[in-house]
Amino acid sequence: MKRFGWVLFVVAVVLLAVSYFISSRNIGISDEELTDYSTAVMMSHDELQTPGLMFFGKMVPIVNSPYQGSLKSWLVAPILRIFGTSVYVNRFLNTVLALIYLLAMYWVLKLLVGESWAPLVFLIPLLDTKFLLYAPFDYGPFLGQLIFISLSIGGILRYIKYKKIKWWYFSNLMIGAILAQKLTSFPAFLSLFLINNTLYIWRKRQSLISLRTFGEILISICCFSIFLWPSIYYFLTYGFTDFLVNSASSEVITFWSYWPKIWVVLVSFFKGFDGVFWVKGCTIIKDIKPVLVFFPIFSVLLVFWEIGKCFSKKNVYFLFSLFSFLFTVLIFTFVRGLTRSHHFFILQPFWMLTVFVSLVDFIKCYKNFWQRWLVLLVVVFGMLANDMVMLRYFGRYKGAVLSSVAIYDLNDRLLSLNAQKVYALNFSLSAPIYYLSGGKVKTVNLAWNGLNSDELSQLLDEVRNNNDTYLVARRSNNYYWSQEWIDWLNRDLVLADLIDHPEKYGVKISTMMDSRGTSFYLIK
Repeated sequence: MKRFGWVLFVVAVVLLAVSYFISSRNIGISDEELTDYSTAVMMSHDELQTPGLMFFGKMVPIVNSPYQGSLKSWLVAPILRIFGTSVYVNRFLNTVLALIYLLAMYWVLKLLVGESWAPLVFLIPLLDTKFLLYAPFDYGPFLGQLIFISLSIGGILRYIKYKKIKWWYFSNLMIGAILAQKLTSFPAFLSLFLINNTLYIWRKRQSLISLRTFGEILISICCFSIFLWPSIYYFLTYGFTDFLVNSASSEVITFWSYWPKIWVVLVSFFKGFDGVFWVKGCTIIKDIKPVLVFFPIFSVLLVFWEIGKCFSKKNVYFLFSLFSFLFTVLIFTFVRGLTRSHHFFILQPFWMLTVFVSLVDFIKCYKNFWQRWLVLLVVVFGMLANDMVMLRYFGRYKGAVLSSVAIYDLNDRLLSLNAQKVYALNFSLSAPIYYLSGGKVKTVNLAWNGLNSDELSQLLDEVRNNNDTYLVARRSNNYYWSQEWIDWLNRDLVLADLIDHPEKYGVKISTMMDSRGTSFYLIK
């Protein structure tokens, strides 16, 4: 990579570092970002709550949930053992994964536009505000998916260009890893799987029935299944019951809802990537939304410009990127349950390659060196202005509700009291306490139990009779969130009565509150 490339890479590192420090200091940790990390802590304490297998006297998870693999847990477990568990550690590791994704995209774009122009891909954190804000959280998680999708695309494109079978094997290896990381990546998985293997069949159409072809297919199946074997083993052993329960309430697509849903997917993709979804939950964003439309407007205009140019001069790589993006969107509409904002992250590598191939072509239209630099600087400063506005507001207002920083005060208080066991009475309390305490505080998640007065009475008896056992609860009063969401978080009336009238139940309550109206309660 040349000097220009390193400069852009440093810009990406700085932006992600700023986002990392802002998020770590201002945004509390929540369940959604801890699936992999909680399992990694369990591995260290030999107390897995997910299906596992015994390896060298240690229980190793095969999956973290029916639809999420354990690869990230395997990787971070030894790191957490060395550096401990804190918000700074897990978000730093996520930021490193974000940089690995950018390097993977650079590897792909280098083939598409050449080594001189490929470093432009390091502008992704500038162009896509939501990626910049989300990366330290790995909310979903999604970073592993993006890395494997990028490497799969790179392998396919190299197979197209160099016609070497090793790239077909490599692509199938990475395509299997996409699905193994998380089953919600199915649209990207199926899109790339069909593209990659259709290319192989087309090239082998004259010799499909041959011993050599059979051997190549056998090797490819082995490559494809390397990362998938834990999920395959899980479903063969435990069946699909839990998986179906997780998706039972998901939307079923009918023929008549199919075409409108394509539009819904596209709109959700761009709405999700303007940064508003995450930030509106933990900051006050009302007056700067016009700034956040930079990504969709700029990128769509660029792509339409390139489409028009393709009528006169076909850009094969651009057409491949655009087709794979649209093909993945089509598959999205047939899959149940993929409606949450972070599900659409798997579209990002496809779209970003399309945009950056278009951007390079656009800049190349200017033959004069200084004109090219001027165009590039205008684009970069437009992106930078967008991000600086977002980061400023992101850092100005602290989190609330599920992202409240008061969770750290609660955890510190539990550790100072040498708590050994905690009953978590609200959603997104159990995993954060267990992780932040490094597994020292064992948690029991009662968020979904709907406690009645008799069950609560039994719990309080246990707390009174055990000095190291506590109840923890949370109440949310943040008016920037919708009242419907706040009501759902505070839905347990028995719990509300306990907090409002502790003397009635013979308990004492310590209260920790953030600056935006979220209270945490330590009940003894």
